[in-house]
Amino acid sequence: MQYVKLFMPLPNGKYAEGTGVLWNSNTILTAGHNLLEGKRKYFEKVEIEFSPELNIPRTTVKKTQFHVPQMFYETTRAKYDIGMIRLSQRMVNFTDVDLEYPPNKMRRACKTEGFKFNSSELTSANIKARKPWYRPFIYGSSDIPLDHGMSGSPLYVIENNTLKILGVFIGIQSGKYAFVPLRKNLML
Repeated sequence: MQYVKLFMPLPNGKYAEGTGVLWNSNTILTAGHNLLEGKRKYFEKVEIEFSPELNIPRTTVKKTQFHVPQMFYETTRAKYDIGMIRLSQRMVNFTDVDLEYPPNKMRRACKTEGFKFNSSELTSANIKARKPWYRPFIYGSSDIPLDHGMSGSPLYVIENNTLKILGVFIGIQSGKYAFVPLRKNLML
């Protein structure tokens, strides 16, 4: 699984930072706050920039579509959008991960879930969400990096040498780790 750091241009000339997973050579899985509502339509911009590491020059690519597959949603409540950014060019230096998904453009709100910092609900060291390019953190730990740009990191578990993505991390809310769960586990 190849993480990417997203840099989305804003009208004031600054950038919103995010995190995603390069799902295949021209598709990124990510999440963010109200990406498809109001004035926060970051993905209406014609270009996004990303880099596989902070010390590597950014690659600028044109996006073509922002897909919101129906299978990614639990309920019709909440604040965060999760979907696929389809890039206009293939990133040939990255490893492909094949995933077929329906190109459903209809937006739906997502249910967010949370676990307390020292929750007994998450005890396995295999369940972790990573903040790419800084340091990993494990659910149940208080050693949490709070830098901007965390949203979009995958929450995953490894079972029988199979990587399953459970949801997409969106930060800390009300003393809990919050993430958008996927309707079904996606196996890589």
